[in-house]
Amino acid sequence: MSRFEAKNNLSNPQMFEERLDYKQKAFTIYDPVPLDMIYEKPFYGKVDKEGHSIYPTEINMTQLPGQGLLLLHDFATKAFVDLKDVIDFNIRTKTQRFANLFPNGFVPRSATKNMHKLYQEHFVDNVYDTFINEYVIASRKSRIRTFPDFVKEFVNYTSTIKNIFPVSRTGFIMSPLCPHAISGLIVEIADVAMDDDALKDDEYLSKEAFTDYARLAAAFGFYVDKNCPWRLAVNMDHPVTANYMAAFGTSYEDGAVFKDYFYRSEFYSYDDFKARMWYAYKSMVLDADTTWFGILHTIKNCAPPTWADVASGQFKTIPKEGFLEDISDDFDNDFQKNYPDSFFLPYYFNIRLIESQKEFTARQHQVKLKKILRANSKKGIEKALELLEGFTQQSNIYVTKDGAPYPRRIKYFGKSVTSGLHSYEEPVKVTLYGEVEDESTEITLTEILETSGKIDPEDAE
Repeated sequence: MSRFEAKNNLSNPQMFEERLDYKQKAFTIYDPVPLDMIYEKPFYGKVDKEGHSIYPTEINMTQLPGQGLLLLHDFATKAFVDLKDVIDFNIRTKTQRFANLFPNGFVPRSATKNMHKLYQEHFVDNVYDTFINEYVIASRKSRIRTFPDFVKEFVNYTSTIKNIFPVSRTGFIMSPLCPHAISGLIVEIADVAMDDDALKDDEYLSKEAFTDYARLAAAFGFYVDKNCPWRLAVNMDHPVTANYMAAFGTSYEDGAVFKDYFYRSEFYSYDDFKARMWYAYKSMVLDADTTWFGILHTIKNCAPPTWADVASGQFKTIPKEGFLEDISDDFDNDFQKNYPDSFFLPYYFNIRLIESQKEFTARQHQVKLKKILRANSKKGIEKALELLEGFTQQSNIYVTKDGAPYPRRIKYFGKSVTSGLHSYEEPVKVTLYGEVEDESTEITLTEILETSGKIDPEDAE
């Protein structure tokens, strides 16, 4: 019988107790430190070393061995292929080490998820359709007559769903709705239910070879995911990973990998917000169900002739159908001249504050917005968005140490383990026997086979 029984169909308090049991007992202190993206590193692959929201470029991604389009960053692909070679070799030996752990072979089933596709689906299905059908048409239609009215109502709507759905691209990336696999740093070896803790224990954690597998993965610079044991994630500041990165001309230590392989999301998120507001309003103008907002009534003074008594004047009410005010079809030029960044920044700032749940007094809000608008006026939109990002940054896992960002400590695995993207306060080499203080980071296939024990290269079939 499995040690763990939690599944999503359980009810509280049993669900809570079972999940807590898994959290506390799934890995022992003798295992390599696993990656916990639920409780300890919720922003793994989503933030850089300073906590800025990021998403990957695809220019440096390469194909993994397997069926379908399975992509990782090039240095991660090379590390995985090297790990796969060793595991495949062990599976082919007479002892068939790791064979019961991977009965269908060590073959990747899933890798990088496309963030753009995921966000588009989220925005259309969860945000925009509900906004139009349940918010605008149902109760707010008469309030929207111009583009500024539309944007104002959209921001108001954002505040009503703040505990349910993020709205901006940055908000989506930082939310649990966006998988960590967008990072280009994660690969999965199986496609099974993630909520079944008994399956995790029966198929992986309880197997005799699992600890050796976790150590072998660590030797190639990979974490095993604590909550999904068939998932591997790159340990970004591991010495072995540094070697793989160096082979492709980048590094983690100086942050170059985040400039070479990722985008800072806030600037693109802001541009995305502007474009979506323009497109959504244009769609409303062109849609017969939404372009008409009601009847306008104007009062006309029917003045009497000059010789008539003043009291004989009459006023006439003239009904007129109300249609949305149109905006330019030219988004890049005319539209943005009519609605510059000084128009959009206050609205976007409010959305990001709502999503990040940052609470400012009215005075603090006014001061910060004024700084953003002044930066935009004097230094341009990129500087304005740097300030905005700092005021709304959602990652609270970093503290200041000697004037530089430093990750908060994780309480669960001892004093050396820290949160964020970092794994150790002082990088160490991880081998099949755990951590050693050898400064050498060069690990060869021969060394791994020799230190693994039980395996003789001559046993290979």
